Amino acid sequence: MLMALSLATSDETLNLTTAAHWIGGSSLQGTSDYGFVYIDASGNILMHTNAPDESDTSGNTTGILRYNDIGGATDFRCIGWFFMNSTGAGELFSYEVSNLKDGDVHNSVVRTDSTQDTVDDTAYALNSSSTGDLSNTQVHFYSSGRGIVEITCHVFASTSGASNIMGLKLHDGSFIANSEDGARNVSDGTGMTAHHAESYAQGEVTFEAAAIVSGSTATIEEKTMIIKES
Repeated sequence: MLMALSLATSDETLNLTTAAHWIGGSSLQGTSDYGFVYIDASGNILMHTNAPDESDTSGNTTGILRYNDIGGATDFRCIGWFFMNSTGAGELFSYEVSNLKDGDVHNSVVRTDSTQDTVDDTAYALNSSSTGDLSNTQVHFYSSGRGIVEITCHVFASTSGASNIMGLKLHDGSFIANSEDGARNVSDGTGMTAHHAESYAQGEVTFEAAAIVSGSTATIEEKTMIIKES
């Protein structure tokens, strides 16, 4: 799997299977694991699965962590992240690759899906745990610890029960109560948007959305997950 990074002068293409594109000279491609993109003082851009663990090149570990020497003498600055999914040897989804926020460079991802979901849950549950009805909204994200992370899920829905109430809520390890949106008398093309903003600590976080209906069933037509750190 390839990914292209836009630099000031040219594009750099990294391949997960190419040993020379990893710090240490061995591919660390694996399933369900985060990876990080680093640059050294000479401008070499390489990958590793170790997250940044130092705040500067002197080895300090307080504040925003942006560097890692990967156990050697060379300091690498982290400039991006990605998540290797459970497909094959660990492939990439385009919505789980991003920059790390640095100055005006946003750390943001977007996932869209057109799978039609029939919702009959009356209590919120996650599809990733095989119990929830709303599919394909899960996104793995890495927060730089800088700024505010905004999470938005927008859906279009239709339902046959005119008096039904639909609900939509976000999850970041637990359900976020104040992210909930709802609609009554849902008709074809009715939209709902769940939204949340929070200053997340630096590190890995998984976001997902879930939907409920007060009775009968509803059909979710389109889903968009937007996560932006700014």
